[in-house]
Amino acid sequence: MNANELLELEIFSDLTDSEAENIASITSSMKVMEGETLSRIGDPANIFYITMAGNFMRSCEKDRAMTIHDKGFVIGWAIMAPFKYKSTTVALTDGKVLAISGNELLRLVQADSSLGDKLMGKIHQKLSENASLIKGKY
Repeated sequence: MNANELLELEIFSDLTDSEAENIASITSSMKVMEGETLSRIGDPANIFYITMAGNFMRSCEKDRAMTIHDKGFVIGWAIMAPFKYKSTTVALTDGKVLAISGNELLRLVQADSSLGDKLMGKIHQKLSENASLIKGKY
C-alpha cells in the first residue's frame, strides 16, 4: 500500500503526503476468503480494517445487520477506547482489506496532534453515520 492509494480513501483524504506515508508504513494489504471473520463483538480490537474489495456482513447486538459493498468502509475502530469490537464482520465473498495495527496507529496519532485531529474528525463522522446500527435505533 502506498501513500497515494491511502489518500484516495475518504478517511485519509485530508492528510498531507507525509502523514499518508507514515500510515502507509504501518498498513498491510490482506486477502480475505469467503466466510472469514474479521471482527467479533466483544473481542479485543487490535486491528483497524478498511474494505478495498469484496462483500461483507456486519452484525451488531439487537439483531441489527448490514452488508458492506463499498471500498473504504472502516471496520474495527482499534484506536477508540475501550478497544473492543462493537460488531461481528464476516466476508460474504473473497475480497481484500487494508489492515492497520491499532497500537501502531495510536502511536502515530499520539506523536502527531495534527494527524490525530484529522483522523479523529473522520472517525467521529463515520461513527455518527453508523450509530443507529450499533445502538439498534433507526
